[in-house]
Amino acid sequence: MHIVIYKWRTRDDFLLPRLFPEAEIIEAEPRVDDDRILAKARQIAAEHPEEDLYWFFQINLSYWRLWLSHHRETVDALAGLGFSVVNSEVTDIRKRTIQGLNRQLGLVDVEINHIGPDQGKMPVMVKSNYNYGGEFEASLPSELMVALGVKDIHDCQIKGFDSYFKTRLADVEQALWQDEGVMIERYIENKERKFFRFYRCGNHSVLSMIINGNIIKKMLPGLPRKNWFLKFKQGKNHAYQSLIDNASLMLETMGMGFGAVDMVMDNDHKAYIIDVNPTPGWGAEKQDEVIAFLRQGL
Repeated sequence: MHIVIYKWRTRDDFLLPRLFPEAEIIEAEPRVDDDRILAKARQIAAEHPEEDLYWFFQINLSYWRLWLSHHRETVDALAGLGFSVVNSEVTDIRKRTIQGLNRQLGLVDVEINHIGPDQGKMPVMVKSNYNYGGEFEASLPSELMVALGVKDIHDCQIKGFDSYFKTRLADVEQALWQDEGVMIERYIENKERKFFRFYRCGNHSVLSMIINGNIIKKMLPGLPRKNWFLKFKQGKNHAYQSLIDNASLMLETMGMGFGAVDMVMDNDHKAYIIDVNPTPGWGAEKQDEVIAFLRQGL
């Protein structure tokens, strides 16, 4: 097996390189890479004629559909050279896109776009529409943002992960409602303070649960985890089956063969998908059994 990770602004401590430290790394360049990708892919295919070939796209942006000048043709050419191409179509993980997919799939969503009757006291989270507060979009030159079809992140009122905040719906300022870079969502929590992340790599998945009492829930390294090891789309009697089913449906719909889904449950055990991330971090986490199981998913 020979694995290629075509990446932009991911690090060695992200999950994918932790799974496959032997992978060949290709640093991505926007709008100029089509010919370079195919030349490199031909070379790799010629050097590894008897091996299974995988090409992972790891572009750390919320929207990157225009990253390649000829996206569809380049992906088809990679497949024609014998590569199993992973996450080539997962090009839009903006929060409004994910919540729109929830609605399309008949799942509950958390997006709020108006104040309804008697909703003023509802707790909400005000955050960026972009992944990780738009940090990586903000690193792009303005002209490149335009070329990639990304609204200039510098105009957004919520910049960076640390600027997210919880408030009452009635207290959200009008200017935030009008900002396309801002996402206002229902704040979902449960009395046990449980937070879930569903990982997938090929045919293997892991559902991880932690207890996190912070307002902003994250799968922080070092917190005790409960892990369930799953074969993708198998099993129908799990204690958290609704979480597994919802995450699996979302990933299948998005064509996402690798990544993570963040989920919460309310006190009535209704499951909500909050975020989807095809470039999940891992950091200093010590979960060797998770790494070993996900690696075997290919």
